[in-house]
Amino acid sequence: MTAHIGERVLVVSHKATIRLLLSSLLGFDARGYRDRLDQDPACLSVLDFRDPVRVRLMLFNDTSHYTTQLPVTQQSLSKWWDRPAVKS
Repeated sequence: MTAHIGERVLVVSHKATIRLLLSSLLGFDARGYRDRLDQDPACLSVLDFRDPVRVRLMLFNDTSHYTTQLPVTQQSLSKWWDRPAVKS
C-alpha cells in the first residue's frame, strides 16, 4: 500500500477474499465473516486509507450499477440465519 500513496487502487476478487480482507482491515474477528458480511455478486465497496493502518469503510455492497436488482432468496443466505437467536 505504501507504493500507491495518494492513488486509487482497484482490487477485484471473489467475495470471500474481499470479506476476509475487510474483516482484517476493520479489525473484527474474521472467523464468522460469512455471517457478518454478506455481499452481492459484482458489488462495489470503497475503503479510505488515512494511513497504512487506519481505514474507513465508505461504501459497502453497493449494487446501484445493476440494471435490475437481483432477488435475495433464502438459498443465498448463510445457514447461520436459520439458527434461533441466543438470549443473553
